[in-house]
Amino acid sequence: MAPDDLERQALERYAAGDLEGAVAAWEQMYDAHLAAGEMGAAARAGALVALNLLCETGLLAPVRGWTARVRRLIGDAAPGPVHALLAVIRTYERFLSGDPDGALGPAREAVALGEEFGVDPARGLGRVALARLAIHRGDVDEGIDLLDELAVDLAAGSFDPLTTGNVYCELICAALWLGRHDRAREWTDVMERWRHGPAFGATHGRCRVHRAELLRFSGPADAAEAEALAACDELRPWLRREYGWPLVELGNVRLRRGDLDGAEAAYREAHEHAWSPQPGLGLLRLARGDVAGAAAMVRDEVAHPMDVPWKERPPFGDLRLVPLLAAQSEIAVAASDAAAAEHAAAELERIVARYPSTALHADAALARARAALLGTDPSLALGPARTAVAAWADLAAPYDASCARLVLGHAHRACGDEELARLEWEAAAAAFASFGAVGRAAEVAELLGDRARRAPAVPPPWSVTATAGAWGTTAPRPGCPTSRACSCSPSCWPAPAARSRRSTWPAPGWSSRGCRCSTTRRGRRTGDGWPRSRTTWPRLSATTTRRGGSSPSATVTTCSPSRSEEHTSELQSPMYLVCRLLLEKK
Repeated sequence: MAPDDLERQALERYAAGDLEGAVAAWEQMYDAHLAAGEMGAAARAGALVALNLLCETGLLAPVRGWTARVRRLIGDAAPGPVHALLAVIRTYERFLSGDPDGALGPAREAVALGEEFGVDPARGLGRVALARLAIHRGDVDEGIDLLDELAVDLAAGSFDPLTTGNVYCELICAALWLGRHDRAREWTDVMERWRHGPAFGATHGRCRVHRAELLRFSGPADAAEAEALAACDELRPWLRREYGWPLVELGNVRLRRGDLDGAEAAYREAHEHAWSPQPGLGLLRLARGDVAGAAAMVRDEVAHPMDVPWKERPPFGDLRLVPLLAAQSEIAVAASDAAAAEHAAAELERIVARYPSTALHADAALARARAALLGTDPSLALGPARTAVAAWADLAAPYDASCARLVLGHAHRACGDEELARLEWEAAAAAFASFGAVGRAAEVAELLGDRARRAPAVPPPWSVTATAGAWGTTAPRPGCPTSRACSCSPSCWPAPAARSRRSTWPAPGWSSRGCRCSTTRRGRRTGDGWPRSRTTWPRLSATTTRRGGSSPSATVTTCSPSRSEEHTSELQSPMYLVCRLLLEKK
């Protein structure tokens, strides 16, 4: 096959999601040019192989092998387009290897040569690298300004579609790991509109991961899980080791929903891809009541962070410690480990002083409040906890704001002000229920009184339509105990006896011990198992979609109201949960 036909075949296969086929076609193009004695064209083909392996797999060994081969071919030739490609490949090879100083020179060279010879990947990715390196140095405003300027160029169509998709992804990644959620949300909205046009390849799946990340903060949780599942499905043909990235995000979302079994399956599969599942897996151990195991996991990851060649989070530096330290702070409270809580708070305060952002400031403030609660004067926790609540509220992150409210409530109780504690916990319960974290809402209900503990929790509506993107997705319903087709009433929410230590609501997918669904074969049929009241609840029909494979993201169970029955309650909001709990208490 002629080299031009091979290049066309490579692009077609790439667009179709066949990464192996695309790389194989570029390799054949390299061989064809080499056999014809066309060293410059062969070098270009080899550089394209290295660039795509770098962007899509994160496997640095073959990237280094191909770049060495290309350098031998070009020898002492005058700078040209191939040199621009080699410069941007070298930039990210050094960046992902944890060598920011070694990445700076190649990044500048990539931008200069890319502009001179019109090589889009070099000038686009090179500029992103310069911005991220500026942020790493502590020049946060300079880095953000560079990213904003690049975003304008992307919107103007200054780059080819493949480069545009990769650079958009890089912009969002940089904003997220800096804690600039507002910037990440704006750029994700732009990328979302763009990807329905010229985008191709892995861009769609990467965009879904970013949407899942942002929905994990803003809610609703079922929409976040739906996006994460779709991202895993779309990115499976593309990513190798980096496939751990969407899997970890899936685990993070499920952990917030209270699906402990589903979260563990996702985290374990990410670990199988040599991708760090921390701090999510440590927090999962905490949710299961294994405080010592949780502390050991996160402590080890802080001391020896896994070297992960990813562009989605900082591969080096203090910023990659932020989520680990925030988790360490939470675990330290459960372990009553004042020294660990103080260490985590001090480290977060040191990091946020260098990398200021609202989200990082909220993490540091909440860690300080937790440390103060373990100290001798709990009143010192009030100010930092209020700061964390306000910061997360400003970021439209109700779950995180509610976690901060829990700490603030404990600080009020420790200071003897029970009424203010109730006020914070009631607000947290309502926000948790609205977000979709029914388990955390039930946990707060236990703080509000013994009678509330005995009240049944009502699942929120499952069909969610988000206003920004009209996503209109129906996600798996927590508590549905089986992946096969079944007809479940709300009674298949597990019994209180199956609750975990930290979250008083159990994980979805539990055995029949915690589920009273009439279709559960191993369990005793108990009718509808739901306390009788004047409210008539609909039966829920479950639909199972098999995505293929045996991964934790392979099976999606969606539940929706059956047409045969009608919901006659006037209270369909998740606020019903809190109202009912409080009324039962009275």
